[in-house]
Formats: sequence, structure tokens, C-alpha cells
Amino acid sequence: MKINKRYSAERDLNGCWTLTETYMGKETDPKTRKTTGKLKKQKKHTYYGRFEFMCNAILDREIGDCKDIRDVRDKIRSVRKEFKLVLGELKV
Repeated sequence: MKINKRYSAERDLNGCWTLTETYMGKETDPKTRKTTGKLKKQKKHTYYGRFEFMCNAILDREIGDCKDIRDVRDKIRSVRKEFKLVLGELKV
């Protein structure tokens, strides 16, 4: 399920959640293992036992980019709105 343009989540058979974060990173040369400077779409997977833990992790990551308390407030509101849309589609 897509949470927003940066995050998506899936639930496995055991009830654990896989959070996939999609971001733009620098491409690395496989031979030298140095960055080439070109941008490349990358994905990072993290695993959580409960949906609430996954939501907290998303909120922590989003707030980490804020520089002002007003930015934090606005980010909390937008993430909360996205969670409500996701929860409307999903029964957790």
C-alpha cells in the first residue's frame, strides 16, 4: 500500500510490516565502489512488528528534516492526514 510518494508498506503472512522508503541517491561504481555523481532512485527496506511502530518511524524521519517548530507542526499534520487515508483503506 502506498502511504505517500516517499513511503510504501506491505504486510507479510506473519503480520510483520515492511516499510519501503524510495529516495534519490548517488549511483556507485560497482568496481571501485565510489560514487559517480549521477542520481539514481534507491529503496531502503525496514521491518516492524506492529503498524504503530512503523508509523512512528515514518514520523521520526519526516520530522528530522524540519528546521523550525512550525515546520514540525505542519509535518505532523500532513503525516497524520496521510495515515488517516491509509487507515481508511486498511483494517489493522
